[in-house]
Amino acid sequence: MKGNSKQLLLLLACFHPAAGNCSGSSIHCSGESTKSDCEFWTGCTWSSGSSGGSGSSGGSSGSCTGGMICQGEVTQKDCEFWSSCTWSGGTSGGSGSPAPSPFCSVKLDGGYCNGNTALTCQDGKITASQYCSGGDCTEFVTEVSCGDPSFCGAKLAGSFCDGQYVKECGSGDQPIRVEDCRDAGCSERVVGDASCGTAGFCTGKMDGTYCDGQVVKTCPSNQVQSVCRDQSCQEGLSRTASCGTANFCRTKLNGKYCDGAYLKTCADGSQTSIIYCGVCNSRSVTNAGCGTRNFCMAKLSGDYCDGDLFTRCVTSSDEPVSVQFCDGGCVEWRQGVAGCGNADDGFIGAAALSRASLAVALFMAMMAMLL
Repeated sequence: MKGNSKQLLLLLACFHPAAGNCSGSSIHCSGESTKSDCEFWTGCTWSSGSSGGSGSSGGSSGSCTGGMICQGEVTQKDCEFWSSCTWSGGTSGGSGSPAPSPFCSVKLDGGYCNGNTALTCQDGKITASQYCSGGDCTEFVTEVSCGDPSFCGAKLAGSFCDGQYVKECGSGDQPIRVEDCRDAGCSERVVGDASCGTAGFCTGKMDGTYCDGQVVKTCPSNQVQSVCRDQSCQEGLSRTASCGTANFCRTKLNGKYCDGAYLKTCADGSQTSIIYCGVCNSRSVTNAGCGTRNFCMAKLSGDYCDGDLFTRCVTSSDEPVSVQFCDGGCVEWRQGVAGCGNADDGFIGAAALSRASLAVALFMAMMAMLL
């Protein structure tokens, strides 16, 4: 009965989400409306109470937040180009909202696996996605997780290795934070102190950024800046390190440049941000971007695939307002409707069941549990 009660509470939670706001450094945060979905994504934090809305402030000033990659961006367009950055204050400009997705059209709000991509569905739309590079996307009732979905259930507060994932556990079954270490692996120096690469790597090191194999780390905090892909981690002068070319910006004018598969922002001879594009192209001498140049030209507002880049376009711009590299591939179900994952349309058999029918089926299942 205890197990059935827990499942019943989880099912009821689908229709009675807690009031609050999901915010943080990840592109996934803005679409989440429940605490569990919010805290699934790395870099997202749930705060209770009213979200306060996202309307325009009427002014022209604002700020770009979300981590090192966002620093230095002073316009909303440049800020929202980065998938992990959020623009607050000033004119909203409109980056568009997710279009209804065939994958989510007959699904209850919650998390689902589409191949090895963890997707969050809300109101028939994909609002968040995360690729599980370990090939271990797992569903549990209305939750989805890379690795063990109840990993933190018997853990004390701290960071632990769940295979190649660093999971920060608090008081619940779901982790507060998930970090994918990829090929760099996860290690624990002591129980509750896990890190990508070598645990305790920063012991004895001076302040700075270093290469721990393929992991870029800031010491002495042992904070992971990035796990390098396609290109190696290189250390440069003055205790600096980066994926790709070390000291890449040393002789560059201020602007955005391609360093292999990475897009780097340079300011005053220093690298201020880096993002993995998969494919990076130069637009001009001091302006580069992820994917195809002018990809959004003549496109209606919506979501599209530029190769493996999940790209959001608005009619007012030839360049995308946000991009996300899809490790598991990007799929377009129809014009303006795209997402990370497989081409599976998510329909149950051949029938497109209505949400009302699903609600009836859920009610029947609930009654069966209580009998």
